[in-house]
Amino acid sequence: MKRIVLLTGSMGRLGSALCEKYYDDYFFVGCGRTKKSNFAHHFIQADITTQADEIVKETLIKFKRIDVLINNAAVYCIKPLKDITAEMMRSLFETNVIAPHRLSNLILNKFWNTRKEKNKERNRNIINISSISAMHVYDGQGAYAPSKAALNHLTMYQAKEFAEYNVRVNAIAPTGFPRIITTESVADAVIEMDRSKQTGTILEYYAPVGD
Repeated sequence: MKRIVLLTGSMGRLGSALCEKYYDDYFFVGCGRTKKSNFAHHFIQADITTQADEIVKETLIKFKRIDVLINNAAVYCIKPLKDITAEMMRSLFETNVIAPHRLSNLILNKFWNTRKEKNKERNRNIINISSISAMHVYDGQGAYAPSKAALNHLTMYQAKEFAEYNVRVNAIAPTGFPRIITTESVADAVIEMDRSKQTGTILEYYAPVGD
């Protein structure tokens, strides 16, 4: 039985790589605002910042369960802080932090919270896609990096609290891809995280696992 994966940002570089490479192993429910993914098994056109309820509802109605949530969608910004408006900062946090929190809570409250034993059996989990910039200072990332740092901290609290329901929560914080590492290697790391038993981990990812 294929695992049902709700994948935000499925049309992006990493989302597309996950859907294409692991098409035969998982069932990907992709979502995005405007552009349909070429590889997701099912696509929901929706804005995660305003339509999280609809996304989760449609997935559960059509496929009856969600085994994995991959919070991959993100707003990226490279600007000095002096040029970052309050609205730009708000947009970063709404997509990069608040939407993952909202989606996670919806799935927990609408499905996972009454299925503790099945969650353990199915190894259900959340994977938040963070960034190496959440832990290091890089030029121009004074707005983007704090949003990913907040996502990391959210991950740790989710891991602690969702453990009651046998739901694991981790984050992967890759360096720049595909410039420094390949997108496919990041996709492999995401799948390895899903197949593991660990929780409460922020994986700083610089190179393919095992290198």
